[in-house]
Amino acid sequence: MYWSSGGPGAYYYITEINDQTGAFTRKKHTSTSKLFKKTSEGSWRYKVEWCLQPDGYSETCSGLSNTKTVDVQEPVGTAQLIPFEGENLTGNIEVKWNRPTGTVKRYKLKKRKQIGKGLSEEQTYTISGSALSYRVGPFDTGRYRFDLEACNDFDCRAGTDRSVSVMLRPQHVNDFNAVLTGGNDREVLLSWTKPQGKERIDTYRIRVKKPGESAYTVFDSVSSDKLTYTVSGLGGGLHFFRVQACNKQCSEFDPDGWKAYELNKPTTAVVLGDSFSSGEAGRWKGNSDTGSGDYGGTNISFDGVAYESESYDTNACHRALGAPIHSLADEFEFTKNLACSGAKNNAVWPESEGGLRYRGESPQIDKLEDLLETHDVKLVVVGVGGSDMGFISLIQDCAQELIEDLTTRLSEGCGHSVTGKIKGLNQVRAKVKLTVSHIKNMMERHGKVNNVDYEIVLMGYPSIVEDDPGPGLADRLEMRCPFRAEDVVKIESRLMPALNGLYASAAVEEDVNFINIKNVFEGHKLCNGSAYRAGEVYQLTASNTEWVRFLDTSVASAFEVSTALVLLRLAYDALGSLTNGEWNSPDFMGHQGRIQESMHPNFYGQKAVGQCLQQFWQLRQSSATPQSYNCYSPLGVVHSSPEDVILEQRPERVYTQSVSQDIFLQPGEQIVVPVNMNFNIDGGWNSLNTGSFYISGEGQDAHAPLIKLVNNETGEEIVLKATMAPGEGGDQPIDDEPFEEEPLLPFGAAHGSFYSLQGLPFTGGIYDVVIRNSSDLYPLLINDIRLSLY
Repeated sequence: MYWSSGGPGAYYYITEINDQTGAFTRKKHTSTSKLFKKTSEGSWRYKVEWCLQPDGYSETCSGLSNTKTVDVQEPVGTAQLIPFEGENLTGNIEVKWNRPTGTVKRYKLKKRKQIGKGLSEEQTYTISGSALSYRVGPFDTGRYRFDLEACNDFDCRAGTDRSVSVMLRPQHVNDFNAVLTGGNDREVLLSWTKPQGKERIDTYRIRVKKPGESAYTVFDSVSSDKLTYTVSGLGGGLHFFRVQACNKQCSEFDPDGWKAYELNKPTTAVVLGDSFSSGEAGRWKGNSDTGSGDYGGTNISFDGVAYESESYDTNACHRALGAPIHSLADEFEFTKNLACSGAKNNAVWPESEGGLRYRGESPQIDKLEDLLETHDVKLVVVGVGGSDMGFISLIQDCAQELIEDLTTRLSEGCGHSVTGKIKGLNQVRAKVKLTVSHIKNMMERHGKVNNVDYEIVLMGYPSIVEDDPGPGLADRLEMRCPFRAEDVVKIESRLMPALNGLYASAAVEEDVNFINIKNVFEGHKLCNGSAYRAGEVYQLTASNTEWVRFLDTSVASAFEVSTALVLLRLAYDALGSLTNGEWNSPDFMGHQGRIQESMHPNFYGQKAVGQCLQQFWQLRQSSATPQSYNCYSPLGVVHSSPEDVILEQRPERVYTQSVSQDIFLQPGEQIVVPVNMNFNIDGGWNSLNTGSFYISGEGQDAHAPLIKLVNNETGEEIVLKATMAPGEGGDQPIDDEPFEEEPLLPFGAAHGSFYSLQGLPFTGGIYDVVIRNSSDLYPLLINDIRLSLY
């Protein structure tokens, strides 16, 4: 600093004030200049005053001079631009940088656009030295380079450069058009031309929506070199179509760039029902006692997909990709599996009719109704009732009896459980008929007439366990079919015919089709001696293995009875988890898969049932009225395949014969009328032992007739009790045991009594119909006794 002299003898005070901190100093100097050295940037103010001491003691000073301010600036460092994050999609670019060292008074941001191999003319933006970012734009599509200089009052220093690409959304496509094609009015050919503008196009996105939907959904995408696309696989009905050009973002819709077409609905077959229809166990190609991973090649899911993903991971409906319904893929344009493992009839009924949601899904008929909006349903396959009957609890009961037989030797078998299931079939039958009725009513609301616009087929159930008593109890444990041979015989001879007869009679009364599949697994039932299992020796094929999944457990194998019992008890407990609906509990997992899959048709079994459906539909093309069919594997053919399955139409749906006529009984008198109930009318083992008696007559005492069946071979007696005939209120499900009241015969000129054999534990054979007039006063005239067999 320099200042003028105050004269001889003058000395000086300099005041320094720091503008940043407010600190000041006042120092005495004798010369007229002073050198200050600063080590940091900042602003300082300076003032000077001179003083004298004329008498050598007293100080006289002048006033302060004017203020001088000095701005100290450090050398500026290099400004570092922060890299851009990917492409810019808006054209407005925010440039950011790190603060450089030194004193920065301003920045110079320079922008240039890449043109070919060169750069455009420079555009410079001057920015405050306190800023660390700056937004520029909007720019069009292209690549831009930015350079930044940091400056103070003395110098500027160049920093790093950064480049960024601007990719704006494409403009909309032009000349969009759509025409029906494919010959079935269900395919639409879309075409368009490229948008204007220089924006990059990566793909064209095909979008579709239906009336009532708020937004277009993406149907598919094609590469930028494609200007046409054929939409196929949509359901029927009105559809709207659009196309968007896209890079990382898609064009706006052209206000006029949409087309709409009414598409024909694809012919569709759909299945409703439980695990035997959904495809439970469909991932297993036979059974394996050893190995892991793919278990000797039996586990489809090891390196493939066996179930619809949501039905396996989400709710355990277990809809197999190879389920029987999909065997109709060549007969229909679309097949749909709505069945769900474990479903009862009330999971099929509409919610408005008391149907229940099951495993998180709407009732199956409600889902079928939704399907009608886009599909022309021609066939409804119904397979339900096993869960109503108590399929799992029957396995539990029989397994428990096997445990008793092995431990105490006091087992009486599970015949009591078999009898209980048979008695409950009347209730199951009523519920099945109600299911069919609900389907017909719903279809009728949509203008669909049964046996004209579509058909219904009721599916019976197959016998799944070999009834040959060959293997011993321990062997049956080892083979994982936990049934006493005597119990299997009872199930085979009593329950399975009665169960399939349920559907035979219900189908006749509801005027729908029926397929008896009781014997479709002959030669391939569980524990069949001629069927192989995967191991080191045998290579399994469809023809040489079991078509039923064995009882899986959490134990790998059982080589001793004691170990086998542990295995069986674990299985018993796990089956209890299924009964309680705990499908995702730890106990639910077996050694190889889910215990839920046990005791169900496997992949090959489902193919065999699918063959029944395929042959059924091919035969239906030449028949205008509902029919009943038997589907079976040929007897005497060792190692048959699913393709060998035979479907035959039964000669008659109902066989009616007159047992006796014009019987006159005095009070207390009885008569015995023999009747052949072998049911061998249409070929022996393909027949079903279910039916009904219809008895008409005259008498004054309604309680007089006592009617019973007596088995000539065993002496077993079954008292018949009257019920309402079909169509007279006897079709409704009931919760109480059927036929609890004593028999009533409302005799009269136009009346009779209906005696159903459904739900009665009898077998085929020669029976005596014993009719006794129990009145003490009045005679009894029976005009006619008719036996109807299904």
